[in-house]
This record gives sequence, structure tokens and C-alpha cells, in this order.
Amino acid sequence: MRSTSASKLRRFFLGICLMAAMGANPAIAGLSVSPLKQEVSLKPGEEGKVRITLTNNIRNGPDVSQVVRLSVADVKVSESGALEFLESGVLRNSASRWISLTKVDVTLEPRQSNIVECAISVPLSAQPGEYYSAVLVAMATPGRNEKGVVVQYRIASGIFVTVLGRTLPKHAKVGTCEVVWPQTASRAAATQPASAARPAPPELPKVLVALQNVGQARFDASGKITLLDTRSRIMFTAPLTSGRPCVFAGDTRQFEAIFAKPVPAGKYVIRVDMDYQSSWARARQELPVEILPAQAEMLLAMKKRLREESAVAEVLPEKISPTIPAGATRSLALAVRNISDGPIQYVASVSFGSNPATDSWITVRPQGFTIYKGGRQSVELKIEVPADTAAGRYFGMVSVEGGTEGSKLRKLEVPLEIEVITEK
Repeated sequence: MRSTSASKLRRFFLGICLMAAMGANPAIAGLSVSPLKQEVSLKPGEEGKVRITLTNNIRNGPDVSQVVRLSVADVKVSESGALEFLESGVLRNSASRWISLTKVDVTLEPRQSNIVECAISVPLSAQPGEYYSAVLVAMATPGRNEKGVVVQYRIASGIFVTVLGRTLPKHAKVGTCEVVWPQTASRAAATQPASAARPAPPELPKVLVALQNVGQARFDASGKITLLDTRSRIMFTAPLTSGRPCVFAGDTRQFEAIFAKPVPAGKYVIRVDMDYQSSWARARQELPVEILPAQAEMLLAMKKRLREESAVAEVLPEKISPTIPAGATRSLALAVRNISDGPIQYVASVSFGSNPATDSWITVRPQGFTIYKGGRQSVELKIEVPADTAAGRYFGMVSVEGGTEGSKLRKLEVPLEIEVITEK
């Protein structure tokens, strides 16, 4: 029973805490928690406090009270960056048993906020270092997702405690480095569903690097790879990225770089260079690799396909949603930018799909045009709503298709939502 519950908890928190790491403030089913992370520095034997604010926001639904329950859990991060929340006090770097809550069950009326204090008491025996914990806020009433499945909503607020006593060094090393090649085109075709409308985008080779935090302090890491030939000439460089670049003390994090540039078959060296916020050292490693003729051909074919399938234009805004009274006229503008390597011919149009009569509301000017490399074009959408139009929302799509002369056009679509109101 415990393992099943823990598995569900881990799957849910992966999404929520990724948002927290990016600085977002997720509001689930009307509940928001602030802040999503707090840091406290204390000496052994000292006490401190942090506060967590819970708010019952209204999310396009009835004004109802929310009952939530708070608990303290340990925080663990996997090599891929996924978060796990475990029983309080089971991890070596846990701060959970030092934390006590002034409230466990809280009832929030609509638009009401409530502050919960967390008292932190560091034992005299605590060794200097970093310790991690989280306060979990669970809604007592389960919700349902878009598929109607019952889910238990929870939000986490992290509490990181630094026990003072000495300067905590940052130190890291590269554990493993490998090149992962995608499946061959024939295998990809065999696994592609027969009903698929178009083939999936090509999967590119990746360089995977495992960075180990062997120091006593967490850090944010970044890095790059450099491919060198046998004469030490640089063939290309690529950034190493991770969904969670913050690496706790003692943890390992996987970073990856895309191997996107075609190179001839032969022997090479991949040089890894990682920055882990140390003022005096970096983590480095070299990996000898051999690119076989078939792999070199794959890289060339992938680049060609990516070039053929890549967008040729950028269209802003990404959505058009004006409010227009019945009988009124509005003029809106789209900005189209050529992001290809040469001149592109474009065609702009509007369609309302299931309600074709609405197409007559809109005039597009110009409908056809050419934009040279790096250039821009403004496209006017003149919307005339008939006076007898019923109030409501009308949904359509603005399409901008572009391509070189004689080539297949590639389409970009911008959702169009017109809210028609009637004068009273």
C-alpha cells in the first residue's frame, strides 16, 4: 500500500515542482501556495521560523471553501531531475524532523488567505551542511482531470536549511559520458502507426553527461561539449542542458547536448566542460568516439529533413482574441517574419471551419506577398461583424503558408477567437 501511494505522489509532483523550480506559482483547483522555496541559515542549537501563505483563489467556478492538510516530507532528486517526496526523516540530508507546523488542517473560505508558521529547531549535534525538506499542502477534496479521472491535488513548498559552522566547498566531477544514437530509419518506419498523417520529427543523437556533486553544497551547473577531429580542429560545440540544473550535495544529474551537425565518418574526441559555480575549478572529461559511415549518412539525412521541415516564418501574436460589438468593425494586424535563409512567398487566409458563413466577416490584406531573408510584413485583418449577429464566441484560424517558388508550402496557424457582444 505504501509503495503504491508513494509512486502516485512522485508522478504528480514531477510536474508541479518543475514549475516551482522555474519560479512559477502554480494554483491548483483554486489553491495557491507562496513562497514555493525558502532558505534558512542557522547555527547548531538555533531556532528559526518561516511562513507559508495559503490562498483560496476562485478559478471560474462557484465560491466554495477549501480544506487542506499540511505535512512535512523529505526531498529526493533523481539523476534525470525528477523530484520524489519521501517519509519524513528517512534521508541523510533531511531537515524534516527539525520542522514543526503551527497548523495541520486549514479551512480557507473563498478569496481568503491563511498563514502557517513553520518552526525550525536545529539540534546541537547537527553537522555543518545543507539539509532539505518540503511542506506538502494537500486538498482534502479530490478533483478530476480533463479525462474525468479522480486525482488528489497537492502542492509543495521547499525549505532548505544551511547549518553554519564552516564554508561549504563546491566540488563536482564528470561521472559518465556517452553518445546515444537514435534508431535507424527502417526501425522508425516499422514502429510508425499506419494511420499516422505524417512521420514523426527525426530523433537526433545525444551526448549524455552525468555530473556528480561530490562537495558539500548545492550548485547550478551548465556546460558544453566540443567535438574535435584528430588534428584538434573544432568541428562544432553544443550546450549541455538539464531540466533541473540545481544539483544537491551528493546527487548526480544528467545533462544532454544535441549532436546535430553532420560530420564525416572518422575518429573524434568529445570534450566536456562543466561549470558548477566554483571560482577555481571546472569539471572536464574527454571521450574518444568513432563515427561510422552509416552514422555520418544518418546525420546528413537528418539535417536535410530538419531543413525541409523547419518553419520558414514567425507569426505574432500567437493568438487573436478581440471583443467586438455586433455591427462594429475592427482592424487587427499580424506580424510575419521570414526566418529562413532566403526569400519566401507567403499566402495568408482565414477559415472558421464549421461556420463558413463567418469567413465573410474578415478581409485579409495583403493575401499574397514575398518577404526576403530577415524581413517582416504586416498583414491586416479587417473584421466586420454584421449588426444582426448573435452574442457569443466565434472560433476560426488564421493560416500563413510559405515556401520558395515551386516548393511545398509550410503552414503556420494562429487561433482566432472573436467574442461578439450586443449593446443593451
